[in-house]
Amino acid sequence: EHARAEACATQALRGFGSQFPRSVQLNTVHLAQALNGQNELDAALHHARAAVPMAKRLKSTRCTGWIRDFDRSLQPQASEPRVREWRAYLHHELSAA
Repeated sequence: EHARAEACATQALRGFGSQFPRSVQLNTVHLAQALNGQNELDAALHHARAAVPMAKRLKSTRCTGWIRDFDRSLQPQASEPRVREWRAYLHHELSAA
């Protein structure tokens, strides 16, 4: 299931141009979720981090919500230093928005 979601999100990202920023942001978060579901934490965090500035530019509660949903999915790995670092980054970026 997660591998298929990864493939779909990757394909969607290849197809969207800059004229669809909300779709790019959504599929970037979906890609991060799919990678996390496959225990690819570094790659998941990489894509999630890329989605944060997109959400800030869009100034959309929905886009920010998608990132927060991803963050909640990391709860089982909350003790991981990479997740703590991600959460500090997310808190800083979204509180500055």
